[in-house]
Amino acid sequence: MANQQHPVSADHLWAGLLNGAIFILLGSLFPIASLWFLGEAVTHGLHLGREGAPTVLRDAAIVIVLLTLSAFAIVRGVKILRLNLKALRGRA
Repeated sequence: MANQQHPVSADHLWAGLLNGAIFILLGSLFPIASLWFLGEAVTHGLHLGREGAPTVLRDAAIVIVLLTLSAFAIVRGVKILRLNLKALRGRA
């Protein structure tokens, strides 16, 4: 990202490392939530048949959104970590 700047102080550096780790952690938790919604979709589909189609489609859409957010969060976290690790190596 062009708008990211290298951390100027040690506090900013460590905060950036923590932020990157949190982004990656949250991004890795989204697939777990999507498995729950996928299970709900399958359950609704089996129990309700055709009447449950809107519910199944809603749950499937939530799964797609969660997996997309997961990918974006993990990529963003890796970029933040990479930027801060590069600054940490430059300070040493």
